[in-house]
Amino acid sequence: GGLMNLVYAALGLSVGPNATISELLVARGSLECVDVQRGAYLAANLCFLTTRVDAQRGVVEFSKTTVKPGSFVGPLTVAAAGTTIEGATGSCAVVDGTVAKGVIAVGDGRRSKR
Repeated sequence: GGLMNLVYAALGLSVGPNATISELLVARGSLECVDVQRGAYLAANLCFLTTRVDAQRGVVEFSKTTVKPGSFVGPLTVAAAGTTIEGATGSCAVVDGTVAKGVIAVGDGRRSKR
């Protein structure tokens, strides 16, 4: 985690103390729109979408994706722009909105477990 956290920070990702980023992290849009806070754990091969497209208005908006302190993001998770993860995601989860503390989002994120 240590060396990669420095590399990601140099690229614009906000990385809190004791956060762990396992390996490849993709931010579709901008790494500067991803905030990984203290003690969060990000497993391998994640995709954080940081842009929303409004085709009718012809507008692209950047939205911050936040991983709160102590949260766990499982491998192969895809998080939509503007997502806040306070709890955890299982492997291959697709999440949007807020994953509340004490909740594990699995699959499409609508099948959450407490």
